[in-house]
Amino acid sequence: NLESGKELGRFVGHEGMVHGMAVIADGQKLVSIDTQTLRIWDVATGAVATEHEFWAPKLSDDGGLALVVDEKPGEPRNVLHRMRIHDTMTGALIHEIAIDELIMIRSHEFRPPNYDFDPDGTHVFVAAYQPNGPIVAFNLEWGEVAARVPQGNSVSLHMRPLTGLRTLTSSFDDLIHVWDLNRPGERRVA
Repeated sequence: NLESGKELGRFVGHEGMVHGMAVIADGQKLVSIDTQTLRIWDVATGAVATEHEFWAPKLSDDGGLALVVDEKPGEPRNVLHRMRIHDTMTGALIHEIAIDELIMIRSHEFRPPNYDFDPDGTHVFVAAYQPNGPIVAFNLEWGEVAARVPQGNSVSLHMRPLTGLRTLTSSFDDLIHVWDLNRPGERRVA
């Protein structure tokens, strides 16, 4: 309660740091994620209604979709093989995306690419963590690449997708880059 400062409830069960949450199903369910688990809680009781074991899940802003990555068997820990988009309520697989094919380079020699949903939950953005690696927007409705732009010498340390096929990235050059994937030749820096 923000007025009294009193805690109204507690959801206990994650074994790692919780780094994503969303309220779904008209306020009846809470989705939470840690580095290996996605849990759906009943808000009224605080009980876990559903649990999915995923590695490095990310939630769409509305909590309806989960983006998870799989490591490549026999490769070093941060060599990722594919991304999967799941419905958070059912766990059903919606899309499966081969990462190397998506960004068209061996993307994981230094560290995994950045990946996240746009605010509308209509695209997944992937930014390679190396010079000349692309930023790619994958359209979830079509099930295919919607746009791809090269980063040039910029390396994406962090990424935050925006609406309208735009994204922010930060890099080693001490700049914040604003990318408009509708206009591949344009980039603004701050």
